Amino acid sequence: MAIFNLFRRKISNEAANSSTAASATSPVATNQPPRVPKEIFIEENGPENRSLTFKSNGQKVGIDLIYDYLQVDFERKGYEDAITHPDESYKNDNINLLKMDLAILVQKVDSYYTERLKELDFHIESRKRSGLVDLVMELNSQKEVVLSHMERLNGIKNDIETGNGITKRVELSYQRGFSRGLSSITKSKFMNQKL
Repeated sequence: MAIFNLFRRKISNEAANSSTAASATSPVATNQPPRVPKEIFIEENGPENRSLTFKSNGQKVGIDLIYDYLQVDFERKGYEDAITHPDESYKNDNINLLKMDLAILVQKVDSYYTERLKELDFHIESRKRSGLVDLVMELNSQKEVVLSHMERLNGIKNDIETGNGITKRVELSYQRGFSRGLSSITKSKFMNQKL
């Protein structure tokens, strides 16, 4: 047992001497590399959210932006437009404007995904050359998500051109509101009067 105590004393003496010597001398003089803080290499937080639907400033991008537009209540806008201008041509013009706004939004999202796809392809190839297999697999999964969103986007483009599908909701919602507005005008003028 005395042998073990001898080693313990020797180790504790060396640790005490090295801590005082390390503070007195530089790492170059002792041929030891400098200590690097753990915070430089290890991130304590989890991985950041790499969502394709939000920019860093919190604005929505991508297919969710289109879905948000399609879910807007255009019935109220149609109602208010009918109250101010109860004209069929005005209604048709506004429906066309809503469709054009949707088409512009689709073009913006399409260009966003095209740029995103180019960035992903560049990073996949450069990281593949560097041998970062796990990162390449993660980038490929993100690329698959972008491609699936682009497929849905192409479906929405076709719906806009044909006037069917989920894009028809914008037109129907506006028409319903416009009809309610016309009905309201008629009721307020003629239903309250005695004949």
